[in-house]
Amino acid sequence: MKTITKQLIFAVFLMLSLVFVASAQAKKPAKTKAVKTIVKANTSKCPGSNGLTDGEISAIVEAHNKARADVGLPNLTWNCSLANTAQEWATRGIFEHRPGPMYGENLFVDGAASVSPVTGVENWLAEKSAWNNSAGNCQAGKVCSHYTQMVWKNTNAIGCGINRNAPGKWKVLFVCNYSPMGNYSGKAY
Repeated sequence: MKTITKQLIFAVFLMLSLVFVASAQAKKPAKTKAVKTIVKANTSKCPGSNGLTDGEISAIVEAHNKARADVGLPNLTWNCSLANTAQEWATRGIFEHRPGPMYGENLFVDGAASVSPVTGVENWLAEKSAWNNSAGNCQAGKVCSHYTQMVWKNTNAIGCGINRNAPGKWKVLFVCNYSPMGNYSGKAY
Protein backbone atom coordinates (compact mmCIF):
# COMPACT_ATOMS: atom_id res chain seq x y z
CA MET A 1 0.00 0.00 0.00
CA LYS A 2 2.86 2.39 0.86
CA THR A 3 4.47 1.74 -2.53
CA ILE A 4 1.23 2.55 -4.36
CA THR A 5 0.84 5.76 -2.34
CA LYS A 6 4.42 6.78 -3.09
CA GLN A 7 3.90 6.01 -6.79
CA LEU A 8 0.67 8.03 -6.82
CA ILE A 9 2.36 11.00 -5.13
CA PHE A 10 5.25 10.78 -7.58
CA ALA A 11 2.86 10.58 -10.56
CA VAL A 12 0.94 13.66 -9.36
CA PHE A 13 4.20 15.53 -8.77
CA LEU A 14 5.45 14.57 -12.24
CA MET A 15 2.21 15.66 -13.90
CA LEU A 16 2.24 19.02 -12.08
CA SER A 17 5.90 19.47 -13.05
CA LEU A 18 5.11 18.82 -16.71
CA VAL A 19 2.24 21.33 -16.59
CA PHE A 20 4.59 23.88 -15.01
CA VAL A 21 7.26 23.26 -17.67
CA ALA A 22 4.73 23.51 -20.50
CA SER A 23 3.43 26.76 -19.05
CA ALA A 24 6.94 28.14 -18.61
CA GLN A 25 7.93 27.19 -22.15
CA ALA A 26 4.83 28.88 -23.55
CA LYS A 27 6.09 32.10 -21.94
CA LYS A 28 9.71 31.41 -22.88
CA PRO A 29 11.57 34.47 -24.13
CA ALA A 30 13.54 34.40 -27.35
CA LYS A 31 16.90 32.64 -27.15
CA THR A 32 19.75 34.83 -26.10
CA LYS A 33 23.35 34.44 -27.03
CA ALA A 34 25.40 32.83 -24.25
CA VAL A 35 27.70 35.18 -22.41
CA LYS A 36 31.24 33.91 -22.77
CA THR A 37 32.68 35.97 -19.92
CA ILE A 38 32.64 34.49 -16.46
CA VAL A 39 30.79 36.62 -13.92
CA LYS A 40 32.23 36.76 -10.43
CA ALA A 41 29.72 36.02 -7.67
CA ASN A 42 28.78 39.01 -5.53
CA THR A 43 28.11 37.59 -2.09
CA SER A 44 28.78 40.66 0.03
CA LYS A 45 25.04 41.40 0.19
CA CYS A 46 24.05 37.95 1.49
CA PRO A 47 23.05 37.96 5.15
CA GLY A 48 23.86 34.99 7.36
CA SER A 49 26.44 32.37 6.65
CA ASN A 50 26.37 29.49 4.21
CA GLY A 51 29.68 28.03 5.33
CA LEU A 52 31.41 28.96 2.07
CA THR A 53 34.06 31.62 1.54
CA ASP A 54 33.62 34.28 -1.14
CA GLY A 55 36.44 32.59 -3.08
CA GLU A 56 34.69 29.22 -2.93
CA ILE A 57 31.40 30.77 -4.04
CA SER A 58 33.12 32.46 -6.98
CA ALA A 59 34.79 29.18 -7.97
CA ILE A 60 31.46 27.30 -7.75
CA VAL A 61 29.64 29.87 -9.89
CA GLU A 62 32.52 30.07 -12.38
CA ALA A 63 32.63 26.28 -12.80
CA HIS A 64 28.88 26.17 -13.41
CA ASN A 65 29.02 29.06 -15.87
CA LYS A 66 31.90 27.54 -17.79
CA ALA A 67 29.89 24.32 -18.22
CA ARG A 68 26.89 26.37 -19.34
CA ALA A 69 28.93 28.48 -21.77
CA ASP A 70 30.33 25.25 -23.27
CA VAL A 71 26.79 24.33 -24.37
CA GLY A 72 25.68 27.85 -25.30
CA LEU A 73 23.69 28.79 -22.20
CA PRO A 74 23.63 32.05 -20.25
CA ASN A 75 25.31 32.34 -16.86
CA LEU A 76 23.74 31.47 -13.55
CA THR A 77 23.67 34.11 -10.83
CA TRP A 78 24.22 33.55 -7.11
CA ASN A 79 21.00 33.76 -5.11
CA CYS A 80 21.17 34.34 -1.34
CA SER A 81 17.77 32.78 -0.70
CA LEU A 82 18.80 29.59 -2.50
CA ALA A 83 22.09 29.60 -0.55
CA ASN A 84 20.19 29.89 2.74
CA THR A 85 17.91 27.00 1.72
CA ALA A 86 20.92 24.88 0.74
CA GLN A 87 22.72 25.70 3.99
CA GLU A 88 19.65 24.77 6.04
CA TRP A 89 19.63 21.35 4.36
CA ALA A 90 23.41 20.88 4.66
CA THR A 91 23.35 21.76 8.35
CA ARG A 92 21.21 18.68 9.01
CA GLY A 93 24.21 16.58 8.02
CA ILE A 94 22.10 13.86 6.42
CA PHE A 95 22.96 12.70 2.90
CA GLU A 96 19.51 12.66 1.34
CA HIS A 97 17.52 14.83 -1.04
CA ARG A 98 14.81 17.12 0.23
CA PRO A 99 11.36 15.52 -0.22
CA GLY A 100 9.01 17.41 -2.55
CA PRO A 101 11.63 19.98 -3.54
CA MET A 102 10.78 23.45 -4.83
CA TYR A 103 14.25 23.79 -6.34
CA GLY A 104 16.72 21.61 -8.18
CA GLU A 105 19.22 20.07 -5.80
CA ASN A 106 22.67 18.53 -6.13
CA LEU A 107 24.40 16.84 -3.20
CA PHE A 108 28.03 15.85 -2.71
CA VAL A 109 29.65 14.11 0.26
CA ASP A 110 33.25 13.33 1.14
CA GLY A 111 35.04 11.71 4.05
CA ALA A 112 37.71 14.43 4.25
CA ALA A 113 36.64 17.64 6.00
CA SER A 114 39.24 19.58 4.00
CA VAL A 115 37.81 18.73 0.55
CA SER A 116 36.97 21.73 -1.61
CA PRO A 117 33.33 22.17 -2.61
CA VAL A 118 34.59 22.63 -6.18
CA THR A 119 35.51 18.93 -6.03
CA GLY A 120 31.77 18.27 -5.77
CA VAL A 121 31.11 20.44 -8.82
CA GLU A 122 33.85 18.60 -10.74
CA ASN A 123 32.23 15.26 -9.83
CA TRP A 124 28.89 16.48 -11.17
CA LEU A 125 30.58 17.72 -14.35
CA ALA A 126 32.14 14.29 -14.87
CA GLU A 127 28.64 12.97 -15.65
CA LYS A 128 28.67 14.93 -18.94
CA SER A 129 30.33 12.06 -20.82
CA ALA A 130 27.31 9.81 -20.15
CA TRP A 131 24.72 12.41 -21.23
CA ASN A 132 23.29 12.42 -24.77
CA ASN A 133 21.49 15.73 -25.13
CA SER A 134 20.25 14.97 -28.68
CA ALA A 135 18.33 11.98 -27.35
CA GLY A 136 17.68 13.59 -23.97
CA ASN A 137 18.92 10.59 -22.01
CA CYS A 138 21.74 9.15 -19.95
CA GLN A 139 23.67 5.96 -20.72
CA ALA A 140 22.14 2.91 -19.08
CA GLY A 141 23.48 2.35 -15.59
CA LYS A 142 24.96 5.87 -15.35
CA VAL A 143 23.87 8.98 -13.44
CA CYS A 144 23.60 12.29 -15.32
CA SER A 145 21.09 14.26 -13.25
CA HIS A 146 23.69 16.34 -11.39
CA TYR A 147 25.26 17.48 -14.65
CA THR A 148 21.92 18.11 -16.36
CA GLN A 149 20.74 20.23 -13.43
CA MET A 150 23.87 22.35 -13.76
CA VAL A 151 23.16 23.00 -17.46
CA TRP A 152 19.36 22.95 -17.46
CA LYS A 153 18.23 25.47 -20.08
CA ASN A 154 15.67 27.31 -17.91
CA THR A 155 17.71 27.41 -14.71
CA ASN A 156 19.12 30.87 -14.00
CA ALA A 157 20.09 30.97 -10.30
CA ILE A 158 22.18 28.93 -7.88
CA GLY A 159 22.84 28.98 -4.15
CA CYS A 160 24.91 26.50 -2.15
CA GLY A 161 25.75 25.60 1.42
CA ILE A 162 28.18 23.26 3.15
CA ASN A 163 28.51 21.30 6.36
CA ARG A 164 32.18 20.58 7.09
CA ASN A 165 31.41 18.70 10.30
CA ALA A 166 28.74 16.20 9.29
CA PRO A 167 28.27 13.22 11.59
CA GLY A 168 29.20 9.70 10.48
CA LYS A 169 31.53 8.66 7.70
CA TRP A 170 30.80 11.72 5.50
CA LYS A 171 32.58 14.70 7.02
CA VAL A 172 31.50 17.13 4.27
CA LEU A 173 27.99 17.56 2.92
CA PHE A 174 27.80 20.09 0.07
CA VAL A 175 24.37 21.15 -1.25
CA CYS A 176 23.49 23.34 -4.24
CA ASN A 177 19.94 24.47 -5.04
CA TYR A 178 18.88 25.67 -8.49
CA SER A 179 15.97 27.77 -9.70
CA PRO A 180 13.94 27.13 -11.67
CA MET A 181 14.30 23.41 -11.07
CA GLY A 182 15.45 21.28 -13.99
CA ASN A 183 15.69 17.61 -14.86
CA TYR A 184 12.38 17.14 -16.60
CA SER A 185 12.05 14.67 -19.44
CA GLY A 186 13.94 15.59 -22.61
CA LYS A 187 16.92 17.71 -23.57
CA ALA A 188 18.75 19.64 -20.85
CA TYR A 189 19.89 22.40 -23.25
